[in-house]
Amino acid sequence: SQKLFQIDEHIATVVAGFNSDARLLVEYARNEAQINRLLYDEPVDVEYLVRRLSNTVQSYTQHAGMRPFGISMLIGGVDMVGASLYQLDPTGIYFKYFASAIGVGREDILKYFRDNYSVNISLDEAISLGIRGSIEVLKDEVAPDRLRIGVIKADEKKFRVLSYEETKKYYERVK
Repeated sequence: SQKLFQIDEHIATVVAGFNSDARLLVEYARNEAQINRLLYDEPVDVEYLVRRLSNTVQSYTQHAGMRPFGISMLIGGVDMVGASLYQLDPTGIYFKYFASAIGVGREDILKYFRDNYSVNISLDEAISLGIRGSIEVLKDEVAPDRLRIGVIKADEKKFRVLSYEETKKYYERVK
């Protein structure tokens, strides 16, 4: 099932949890991004969008008869402030990170990132770090055909998913 979604041309998200909840929140985020473009004729700020999602997710934890959302989201984007990455949890709390992970093996991958990440990392190095961390923790479960890598270059502010060939090239370089 799909875990990587484009929200706007400069924002994307990775989700872990219930797919139905993910689809609902991704659609909500896309609508918020479109509304911002229509009202202000500019792309939505990443943190503003995360805050809107946070308020919606958090409101579902307060009312009887409403089930809280069963997903975590990593939301990344490039706006006027620069590149940013946020993690939104099922309670509606969000944090900003330089590097993060969600889902299976999260804690071990985060430890790997803490030990190997540097602030001035290039995009190529970041992709390699993510693959290497996944291989380190998830072992044989990681293969080029099981990886989907999305990137947003800071200078272009455009999200794209790497092709299988590009992903395989990075995978073979770090394996």
